[in-house]
Amino acid sequence: MKAIFYVLPILLLAGCVAENDSKTIYRHIRDEEQELKSLSVKIDSLDRQRISKASAGSIDETTDSVTKVYIQRLKDSVNTRLEYFNAIVHRPKNKSTKADALKYLASVKQQYDKDLNNVIFLDDLFKASTFNRLNTAAFFGPGEYELDDSSAANASVIMKNIIKEAHDFSAKHADRKLKALFIVLGYADEQEISKGTDLYNKLAPITGSKKPDRQHLNTELSNRRASSIKNILKNQYKLVFPANEGYLFSSSFIATGKGEQLPTGDIKNYQSYDERRRVVLLYWSILPDLN
Repeated sequence: MKAIFYVLPILLLAGCVAENDSKTIYRHIRDEEQELKSLSVKIDSLDRQRISKASAGSIDETTDSVTKVYIQRLKDSVNTRLEYFNAIVHRPKNKSTKADALKYLASVKQQYDKDLNNVIFLDDLFKASTFNRLNTAAFFGPGEYELDDSSAANASVIMKNIIKEAHDFSAKHADRKLKALFIVLGYADEQEISKGTDLYNKLAPITGSKKPDRQHLNTELSNRRASSIKNILKNQYKLVFPANEGYLFSSSFIATGKGEQLPTGDIKNYQSYDERRRVVLLYWSILPDLN
């Protein structure tokens, strides 16, 4: 589907600008209007992709919010030009109208190419594998939130592959300013953490509660596990993204414990004690600079 974006015909406006024949000018306006309508269809398709991925939990809330704004800007850009084309067509055909049409057609191609490039970028982002679901049992023993040497080595391999995917995406779009976002969400089930156990004694003081209940403790456990994975991810980022590569100008790493909240996704039959709830969800996104 991506190839479709590249083969959209682009008008060669030089001949139009040089041509004084009114019929030729308005034919070019109509042709350019059809190109914009076609682009508008592609933008609407992007928005449906965004909504679908957000509903499935395969993009994080920040990426959903940022790309929603970005897509709306694209819609507004196209709609503004469509309104202008419509206004020109319905104005009286005189020298002033023709001069406005020539002036606008001379500048519109550059904006069209810019919008098309943004559509391609977002389409690539939505098609990339930016979501990973990791079972915490693969890294942590029961009641543990720190990685031993073996688990850290295993996690490093997985994180390196994730970072490489983000790096490859960034290199593909090295012509624009980008920022990398990595979000790690930790989850737990409803298992009790008994008072007086080593795990309880480690977690209780950092929950912020004098009498932490099960939910407080599981939230802190999920938070600590997410932080452990985030630290491995950051280490791999420094290795895969050399400091002298200039196409990213910022990166953010966020780890959050969701505790006993249900992980997002297609699973609907979670139980109170359910291994499928003891997961870490990892998202990466390479976002454009909106400034």
